[in-house]
Amino acid sequence: MQSEQSDPQPTHGSEETTPNEPLTTDSEATSKGNRDAAKYRRRLREVEEERDTLTAQLDELRKLEVERSIEQLGIKPAAVWALETTLPDLVNEEGLPDTEKITAAVTQAKLAFGIPEKPKAATDGSGGNRGSDIEAEPSAASQWTGAFEPQKEW
Repeated sequence: MQSEQSDPQPTHGSEETTPNEPLTTDSEATSKGNRDAAKYRRRLREVEEERDTLTAQLDELRKLEVERSIEQLGIKPAAVWALETTLPDLVNEEGLPDTEKITAAVTQAKLAFGIPEKPKAATDGSGGNRGSDIEAEPSAASQWTGAFEPQKEW
């Protein structure tokens, strides 16, 4: 190294340095490097905590959406979860609820627990009375008027 120029002003801490003067000593560089590394580790931990919080929130929203879909298929979500089905079993590769997987899980739960299929509502205007073995119930008006009719003698 070349000899340092004599300068009456100290250069430590000042922003002006001469080209021949070393910026920092080895111990100062190590100390600064350790401080920087510690700062980055702290920031990394903060970001990881934030990521974990957001992941938990996203999983909860996914679970709520899957449970809503299960309920629309006519059973309680607890029946599906009781079969040790997990949330990843019911979502697609993008993490969105998979209708086919949910339907299959609901069908499996219905079979496992003997849950009958709900009868579908009649869409033919019959009010659900479509079978030949179903007798029409007398209306309240006809029952009332029938109470005042003369009794038949046998």
